[in-house]
Amino acid sequence: MGPLTFESTETGSDNQSRFSRYSKRARVLVVITVLVFLVVEGSASIVIAVYGSVRGPVEPRAGQYDSLLGWVNIPGLDLPDRWGPGQEVHTEAFGFRSTDDVSAEVSPGRIRLLCSGDSFAFGVGVGDEETWCHLLTRRNEILETVNLGGPGYGIDQAYLRYARDGLLFDHTIHLFTFIGSGIYRIGQASAYGYGKPTFRIEADSLVLDNVPVPRSLPAAARLVRRLSKRLRSVQFISRAARRLGLSAAPAATVSHGELGRTAPVAARIFRKVQHLAEENGRLAVFVYLPSVFEVDRDGKWRGWTHAVMDSLGLPFIDLTPALREVGPDEAARFFIPPEDPGAGHYSAEGNIWVATTLYDKLCGLPAVARKFAEPRD
Repeated sequence: MGPLTFESTETGSDNQSRFSRYSKRARVLVVITVLVFLVVEGSASIVIAVYGSVRGPVEPRAGQYDSLLGWVNIPGLDLPDRWGPGQEVHTEAFGFRSTDDVSAEVSPGRIRLLCSGDSFAFGVGVGDEETWCHLLTRRNEILETVNLGGPGYGIDQAYLRYARDGLLFDHTIHLFTFIGSGIYRIGQASAYGYGKPTFRIEADSLVLDNVPVPRSLPAAARLVRRLSKRLRSVQFISRAARRLGLSAAPAATVSHGELGRTAPVAARIFRKVQHLAEENGRLAVFVYLPSVFEVDRDGKWRGWTHAVMDSLGLPFIDLTPALREVGPDEAARFFIPPEDPGAGHYSAEGNIWVATTLYDKLCGLPAVARKFAEPRD
């Protein structure tokens, strides 16, 4: 029994030793795999950030420097399959999104609408004839539209674009569209690594600053800005700091500081847009376009927007309630999914919904209904 017991113990010891070696190798393999993954993930984040820092404004293949606006759509663009098969991007001589040059005069017997705004008006992610601005013409044969949208614009840039270029073209109605972020952007002197104009109030007047707009920041500066926002490590540290109470979480409502700085300027811009329309015999209609984040909750600036529109007595349409009426599952189809080009913007189906809903609400505004009913040459 002694030898047998001794041999059995030796065998068990060998097995344990062999198991221990395999276990250590497995742990080392797991650690190496995790490290390789982290290196690849980190490298990918850096590559994406570097690429984004040198490629240009929001829509890099469609934008160029502009001394007043910061950036503007390149005139005469012809980008076939920009977002996918059949989803092309064209701009005409003024950089408006269109396959044909826009004439200064309205076609006989037609009513022209100008669509101001940002990437949600421009139609990032869809083809020329899939944008809601173009699709309005399908709702009524007497309508023709001009798309002044500029990717990444704040309401300040949308206003300046209309004042400088839009007024050169005859029109009946000016649709001044915006998302909540469009209000926030007016407090920024740069965006996406590029300079932009700013406004301030002085002696009860709206004063334009940072013009001529500085040209784009050096690639190195854009890289630093982008790395600070895109790297997973920075995001992790930011989240950890918020959990530990070392920094504040993003607010769901407008802070008093923002109301004091941004809100008065935004209200003046809205009033300026209205005055420009009135002085030139046109009608301005203000349109709040909901983002994908507002399918089930209010955006940061939505409540304030309603309050200021009511106080100013401006013609105002908010599409958010209509979006929520369709339900979250259907509403989700109105936005381009995260993995596709143009993620977060309106999908082709979403643009159809916007055009249909917006047209119906326009017809429900007495001032618009009167414009539609006026005799035309």
